[in-house]
Amino acid sequence: MGKRPPGGPFGDVWVFPGGAVDAEDLSAAPDPDTAWMLAALRETWEEVGLAITDPAGADIPPGHGSAHERMARAGVRFATTRLVYLSNWVTPRGVSKRFDTRFYMTPADGDLRSGDELADVAWVPATEALARNDRGIFPLIFPTVSHLRYVSKFSHSEDLLEEARTLDIIPSVEPRAFERGDGIEFVVDNDPRFGA
Repeated sequence: MGKRPPGGPFGDVWVFPGGAVDAEDLSAAPDPDTAWMLAALRETWEEVGLAITDPAGADIPPGHGSAHERMARAGVRFATTRLVYLSNWVTPRGVSKRFDTRFYMTPADGDLRSGDELADVAWVPATEALARNDRGIFPLIFPTVSHLRYVSKFSHSEDLLEEARTLDIIPSVEPRAFERGDGIEFVVDNDPRFGA
């Protein structure tokens, strides 16, 4: 996970690596679904320094050009076949800046480094991230909390990946927001994995 820098979108909040599908992802992909996966892998590499490649274990030297061009020069490519599509979330209606985000999973490990977009990076067990958030020392947003709760139900990552691989349909999750007391409460109706 990475901590967003103060002052920007989601300032000081811990998030999963990710970002927008860029023109370079679209030009390197044979179809839109692959472009989403390439964006996830590129952003993970740029934000936390984790290169999920085929062949695995690549050390990509610094250089010029797009991420995909640099990978090609190193003789590797982003390993889209290693990703498992978990969910698709859309920002609730009425929010001024909306996102359409896909969440993917893959087994991974290695040293992390924060790029220009994150103030800090760390491997954090799901249950620990949730406990820290509950104590107010590890701020998270609702989609991240929902995914961490779901992930923490599994004792082994392979069980989680296997369940995700069996999904025939990935519903688009668009939480509903309600004002409650001092804040906003979100409800997910159409995907029981992320319901309350």
